[in-house]
Amino acid sequence: KLSAGAKQLAGAASQAHAASTQLAGAAEQLATGATQLSSGIASAEDGATLLAAGSAQLAGGTEALSAGAGSLKAGTSKLAAGTIAASSGAAKLSVGSATLAAGTKQLASGANSAATGSTTLATGIGQLNEGAHTLSSGLPSAASGAEDLRSGLASGALAVPNYTTALRNSNDDMMSNPVELTTQRHGEVPTYGTGFTPYFIPLALWVGALLTFFIVKPLHGRALASGANPLVVALASYLPGAAFGILQAIILMAVVQFGLGLKPVNTLATYAFTILAALVFTAILQMLNGAFGAVGKLISIVVLMLQLTSAGGTFPTQMIPGFFQAINPFLPMSYVVIGMRQTVSGGDLGAVAQCAVVLVAFGLGALAITTFAAWRKQMFTMERLHPSLSL
Repeated sequence: KLSAGAKQLAGAASQAHAASTQLAGAAEQLATGATQLSSGIASAEDGATLLAAGSAQLAGGTEALSAGAGSLKAGTSKLAAGTIAASSGAAKLSVGSATLAAGTKQLASGANSAATGSTTLATGIGQLNEGAHTLSSGLPSAASGAEDLRSGLASGALAVPNYTTALRNSNDDMMSNPVELTTQRHGEVPTYGTGFTPYFIPLALWVGALLTFFIVKPLHGRALASGANPLVVALASYLPGAAFGILQAIILMAVVQFGLGLKPVNTLATYAFTILAALVFTAILQMLNGAFGAVGKLISIVVLMLQLTSAGGTFPTQMIPGFFQAINPFLPMSYVVIGMRQTVSGGDLGAVAQCAVVLVAFGLGALAITTFAAWRKQMFTMERLHPSLSL
């Protein structure tokens, strides 16, 4: 419609142009032929007629132009709507192209996987064929083995013994309880106090020896000044302390045995070992007090604390901290506890003898150090004449 209207408009424009040209020519003729008006009335009438016809044609062309403009507007609206629809279709076409590309890639990947799977399937079919042949060849052997199994089971069923009810019950008891435990107690401790006796007796003996040298001088000053043999000086102070120690040990054992009801397995060995411990503790305490003076009493208390924690009197040695396990073999109370356990509760007297030998070594070592201290103190110094600490 737009094209037809345009053509009509072009025709009308051509006609209008022709009419305008004719009008111009007529006007020119009118202007130039005013003098010829009278003679050209006929020509003027013809021109007026032509002008009227051109005007009518111009009016018709104008109407056609108006109709073409309306058609042009409608066509423009349809063109705009078609343009929008074409744009939306182009976007959908772009998305569809992307989806098509992705699907093409997946199709290619699936084709590769299908090719690989076909190869694997062909290999598996070959293996299956070989397995089928192997199975076919092994079936006769399996049938023979099944027959052997059947005959073996039948023979085994005949060989199963037919136990009586009593024998089955006996076997059930044996299988449910195959091991019978036999408990044998060695050195059984009747009371809680009996178990702690080897721990508290050496504690009392150590404290008794410590208090002894609050009364008895560890080294007599008159003997030191006399210039006597240092061993004689050491023994002169040790023997009174040893006598106190023996007396303390006997009284202690008598109170524990007859007052508290202790019943040692080996009474004589218990008394003898207690006296030995008292003599050794006396020698050690004399050494600490004689060699270190007043400081020795403080050292004696520290050593007592270390022995109480490392001797294993309350718990086995394996359960105490590593430090106390390390110092346990180097302290005399450890051996007193071990020996008294054997004599009080019963055990190996050989272990008692070994502990006694170690205690004698401790006592002789302490006496040797005391002798050396006596030899040193026979030389008077300003420190001895004016000690920095005295009790």
